[in-house]
Formats: sequence, structure tokens, C-alpha cells
Amino acid sequence: MQFKRLSSFVLLGAVCFSAAAHARSIVETQQSTAYELPGGWTVLSWTEKTGEATLTNKTSGDLLKVERFGLAGTPTSYPNSEDLASGRTLTWEYTETTTGIGDSQLRGEVKFADAIVRIVVWDGSVPFTVIDQKAGLVAMRSIAASVKILGPRKCWPAGECPPGEVKEEK
Repeated sequence: MQFKRLSSFVLLGAVCFSAAAHARSIVETQQSTAYELPGGWTVLSWTEKTGEATLTNKTSGDLLKVERFGLAGTPTSYPNSEDLASGRTLTWEYTETTTGIGDSQLRGEVKFADAIVRIVVWDGSVPFTVIDQKAGLVAMRSIAASVKILGPRKCWPAGECPPGEVKEEK
């Protein structure tokens, strides 16, 4: 009888741990976008003017911004293009300038029928250093594969936007 109670307890603990291990954090912005928070990144701040989130990498200190745009304007032409498992295409480029200090940036985008979502990774430290391109690309791919347009912007025209939310989803 003792063994049966213990095994039930162990099984229950394993199920609870398994559910917690599969929980995902979803970032929902005032731009009416939602995307999975990449591993190793946290929300640093929310932009009051337009409502997007700025993320920071816990290890490198790099910063990342995901911003929704309309289709009007000058199209971008990034040299790298990847088809993602989600059926989307991520286009991107890595640039590095040396002006006495290393300064690098990773920029990319995903196009939807009614919007463009742009993702930028840059170094958040002073003086500037080179970003962790590998970690930036992993985060960019994760966001590009999971980003959703939820409807019209919640805060438009641009102005005093309240912060978005980070929700746990199982």
C-alpha cells in the first residue's frame, strides 16, 4: 500500500513538472502582435509611443525589438532569406561597422498580407561591442516563426501606449 501511494505521488509530481516544463511565455504588445519569448530573453521595457517591447538577452546583454509596420513605404531588400518550418520566410542581414569601437546589428523581417514585422538586434552596452550573432539569429527565427497579428493596433495613432503583457501559455 505504501508503494502504491508513493508511486501515485511520484507520477503526479512528474505530470506537474512536465506541464510546467512545457509552459511558454507569450509577449502581447499594444501593436496587437503576439510572439513566443525566445529562451534566454526577457522583456526589458515597453515603448510608450508605439507599444512594442524591447527584449534583453540575459547572457550577452544584447537588445532586441519587434515592431509592426504597415505595407506602405520603401521595401527592404535583405540579402539572406530563410524558409521557416511555420511556412513563413524570414529575410535578414547582419552588419558591422568599426568606428574605433565594434558596432553590429542584426535586422530582419517577416511579411504578412496586411503587415510587416521587423526584428532588430543590437548591442546594449556602452561602449558598444559586437552582438552575439548566433543567439540573435536563434531569437529572430523563433519570433519570426511564432509571431501573430491579433488585429488592429490597440494604441493608434501613436501616443501614450500602456505596457503590453507577458502571458504564460501551456
